[in-house]
Amino acid sequence: MLETARMLSIAENEIFLAPMLAEFRAKIDFKRSVVWEGTVAEFYAAGSTEEQTGYWSADFFNA
Repeated sequence: MLETARMLSIAENEIFLAPMLAEFRAKIDFKRSVVWEGTVAEFYAAGSTEEQTGYWSADFFNA
C-alpha cells in the first residue's frame, strides 16, 4: 500500500490520517465479517461474484 502511495505522490500521513469514505469502509467491514464470522461458502461467494462481474465487464467493454 505504501509503495503504491509513493508512486502516486501521496504522503504517508495522508494514508493513515485521512478519513475513509463510508462505501470503502463498508466493503472492508463486510469482507472482514465474512472471513472471520462467515462460512467458507460465503467467503467463496463474495470473491466469485466480483470475479464474474469483472469478466462480464470486460466482455461488455469489448463488445
